[in-house]
Amino acid sequence: MEFLINHWLDITTTLLGLAYILLEYKASIWMWAVGAVMQILGIVLYYQKGVYADCGMEFYYLAMTAYGYWRWKTLSNKEGVKEELPITHIPMPLALLWTAIFLVLWFAIWWLLTSFTDSTVPIADSFTTALSLVGIWALAHKYLEQWFVWIAVDVVTCVLYFHKDIPFKASLYGLYVVIAVFGYLRWQRMMKQTSIPKSAVLSILLCLCCTYAQAQDFDKWFQDKTLRLDYTFSGDNRNQYISLDEMKQSNGWFGRRTNLDSLLLLGGGQLCMKDSETGQVIYRHSFSTLFQEWQTTEEATRVQKSFENVFLVPFPKRPVEITITLTDTHNKVKGEMMHRVDPQDILIRPLSSDKSTKWEYLEKSGDSREKIDVVFVAEGYLKREKKVFMRDCRECIEALKAHEPFKSMSDRFNFVAVMLPSQEQGVSIPHKNIWKETLLSSSFDTFYSNRYLTTLRLKKLHDVLAGIPYEHIIILANTDNYGGGGIYNSYLMSAAHNNQNKPVVVHEFGHSFAGLADEYYYDDQYETMYPADTEPWEPNLTTLVDFKSKWADMMDEGVQVPTTPSGNNVYTEVGVYEGGGYQSKGVYRPSQECRMKVNQAPVFCPVCERAIRRMIDYQTK
Repeated sequence: MEFLINHWLDITTTLLGLAYILLEYKASIWMWAVGAVMQILGIVLYYQKGVYADCGMEFYYLAMTAYGYWRWKTLSNKEGVKEELPITHIPMPLALLWTAIFLVLWFAIWWLLTSFTDSTVPIADSFTTALSLVGIWALAHKYLEQWFVWIAVDVVTCVLYFHKDIPFKASLYGLYVVIAVFGYLRWQRMMKQTSIPKSAVLSILLCLCCTYAQAQDFDKWFQDKTLRLDYTFSGDNRNQYISLDEMKQSNGWFGRRTNLDSLLLLGGGQLCMKDSETGQVIYRHSFSTLFQEWQTTEEATRVQKSFENVFLVPFPKRPVEITITLTDTHNKVKGEMMHRVDPQDILIRPLSSDKSTKWEYLEKSGDSREKIDVVFVAEGYLKREKKVFMRDCRECIEALKAHEPFKSMSDRFNFVAVMLPSQEQGVSIPHKNIWKETLLSSSFDTFYSNRYLTTLRLKKLHDVLAGIPYEHIIILANTDNYGGGGIYNSYLMSAAHNNQNKPVVVHEFGHSFAGLADEYYYDDQYETMYPADTEPWEPNLTTLVDFKSKWADMMDEGVQVPTTPSGNNVYTEVGVYEGGGYQSKGVYRPSQECRMKVNQAPVFCPVCERAIRRMIDYQTK
């Protein structure tokens, strides 16, 4: 009885702590309420035992508990959408920042303990305190890596508390280590969104100090300028040739400043920039092209063609080596070119913004350096039709924001409108023998497909956008003829005045922005786009070659593979449904219906929604 009286605080906080970590394991918001009670009692306990740093830390815990509850609760009901705050990976810049903060805090707390207290364990006490300050912040943001932090804290704290004669608490922290390991595995399965991790965890402490050590500092390698690289891709169905056409430069860099050296998606091709002196990769970019799509057509078996391609990259401070790689439908390299870029090269042509180009913000959420900049470009609009174009742009924005995750993440985007009048109204429709003189010479019947609307004039497109903040392009064609097209990390085009324009714009933005594949099928392709022996790089299709890398983690236990359509929950029930990527056999999609399959679908399926979230985070975190 005397033992229980002497250790009642220890026992009570132990039980509360056990409840807390079990709720954390489940990612339950109620852990914050339990944590608040535990922390108040902990203040008393640690003060009595002379563990002053931990005592002071409890006050910080209380503040972070309030913040964590507010963040989880507020974001789970944003704009009336009842949705859990997603589990994500900690962004690289924040990982580096908090690693530095941890090291500073460790030293500062150690100095305070040795200078102003009678602490007998200043190194361990200051270590767990500093690391816990970082850990609770990571937990409040629901970062997966917070488990690594707590494992390190728990191991050291377990030893420390046995040493300080707090046995129940010490035993609890030993149990914490086990639960934390399983908690990490559970959170991995629960993750709603993620960005690609950058480095393996060699040890728990090394994880905190060295995770994301390869993250690139934009200001170290790049100027606040854009380097525009114009290439010509040419060949036939068997050959790919890459030629550098011209290099240009303009003020301001409006692309991503995070995850510079990594790729979220493989794409149909990749651009890799290395520092010439060190060989270090400082920027990577993936893309798809009309040229590669054309290579799968019958026409490519009997003629060679060339296509313009333009890539925008941050302007380097020092000489770099740039490698352009093109792959085939088997994801095998078919064309490659490497060339050197010296930022002092006098032949890199300066581009100045055309004062005659009129542009304005439709919506501005913040600085272009932190947001995703989307530009709307007018095609086939006459000068007097500016109001019509601006109305069309706003309707498209509303269509995008009617879909998750664009709705809840709309504050990550800036939208710009560029009114560029054409000589004639409308666009060319060859199958109707209609030809128009427009700014971008856009045309239906791309690859002899009546509804495929594209432009081949990419250099002209980027010329007129010089100096404007943009990284993703939406071209609105002034026509009511049904059609559109979207190319990953290039542009999308849609017929603005067809009654299906809104779903088409959303669908095509899924292509151009997030790299999503078409989920419909007609079996009318000249060449198979998705061979049975190759896993598609697009996140919403699988051939089952590497299904674990796709949406296996989102399926309920016991779901059959392949999955027989039930006709129920057609937009939300995740399975493996045969038919997609233009092929009825051998290619599988994640839901029965989705915005990437039919215009009638009001939403993206959960897999496509997650893929878009990942892309938004990749470009902004």
